[in-house]
Amino acid sequence: MPYPAEYQRASDDFQNFLTKLKAPANLGSSHQVYTMVQGVLLSFRCRLAPNQILEFAGLLPAVLRAIFVADWQEEPIEAGGNPAQWKKEIQGLRASHNFAPDDARVLTTQALRVLMEAGRLDAILKKIGPWAVEFWS
Repeated sequence: MPYPAEYQRASDDFQNFLTKLKAPANLGSSHQVYTMVQGVLLSFRCRLAPNQILEFAGLLPAVLRAIFVADWQEEPIEAGGNPAQWKKEIQGLRASHNFAPDDARVLTTQALRVLMEAGRLDAILKKIGPWAVEFWS
């Protein structure tokens, strides 16, 4: 049996994802988009319990899943937060090299929603709590 197409196309799919986000985010390179996306994923992840991290990761395409769980260590869970706090965290990742716009979370979550199974995503977010639904709205 061949290995799954998701893994065969992972790099190309990820590059396409970054390319599609570049113009709406008004960013000049895939490196800048990568930092923005990583900031969004990490800002969300730090608020999740380990089982929630793994359940959510299962919805992401291969490379985004790897980014989401990379370097993860069980740490105290952050409170749900609010849009201003999330923006600060997203823009604070590698701050001297971060060009994420103010609407980085919205742009990224909209682009990710297209790649994720909507019904499962919404069920997981609802189970996590109102702040998670707001984060991904």
